Amino acid sequence: MQRLLRGKPGTPPETRQAKAWLLEHLDDHYRLYGETSGVRSARKHIGWAVETLPGGPTFRAKMNLLETCAEQAAAVAEWFDALADRSPRLPGPGTPAHDEPMLH
Repeated sequence: MQRLLRGKPGTPPETRQAKAWLLEHLDDHYRLYGETSGVRSARKHIGWAVETLPGGPTFRAKMNLLETCAEQAAAVAEWFDALADRSPRLPGPGTPAHDEPMLH
């Protein structure tokens, strides 16, 4: 925690851990809001989770077209798996992989 307070970031989380966290969050979200509202409002949550990652904006645009919880969860899992294959830890701004688009 002290590193964060001093502006020194720690080691980024593993990409697959981030995937698991987001999928768990989405599952809770879908249960709370149901299929229709859950899918629509989850788009924001997914967007926030990927916005600074390589290919995040492109993935977010794809996500906005999906209409079911199952489609969203599958797309998130697939996208994070592809990212994890390229980067075992979440890349952050300023890392070489950050500016490379992720096609998916």
